[in-house]
Amino acid sequence: MHDQLDERLIFLNMATSHQKQMGYKESWIYVVFKKKFGIWPNDLFKEKTPIEPNSDFLEWVKNQRNVDFKKEGENLLFIEQAKLNALHKLHHPRKGKTANQLAKSFGITARTVQRYTSIPRAEYEDNSLTRLKPWEDLGMSRATWYRKGKPLQAPANPNGIA
Repeated sequence: MHDQLDERLIFLNMATSHQKQMGYKESWIYVVFKKKFGIWPNDLFKEKTPIEPNSDFLEWVKNQRNVDFKKEGENLLFIEQAKLNALHKLHHPRKGKTANQLAKSFGITARTVQRYTSIPRAEYEDNSLTRLKPWEDLGMSRATWYRKGKPLQAPANPNGIA
């Protein structure tokens, strides 16, 4: 038990010295202590006196930093994938929202929204009124068809006389 206490105090002292050398906040000491031993330093923190960190301590700190960066990278990839999965659920319809609005709500770029919500040109043109030309089926010009409110069938009396 006494050896554990000495090990913790030595670690805390090296962490204190390293924290000052690197210009970290004092809370950094608490965090690395908790990572190393699984408990907070509490009363031991009052007994700290900075000592020069040894190579084992510096190597441990370096390894912890690499582990943290790796976890952060994995988390960012996971978050990005989750956003894209949510966006995939949208498919084509934006439900009246602009690409910028959706991008802001998903935390991604407007270009990504456009890429995932756009439909292929052939599919777009298949449903295009210009290709379907419903006004020709009704025997009227395109302008007349729009002026009459896009009717689906021709009026009963084309001359308008009752």
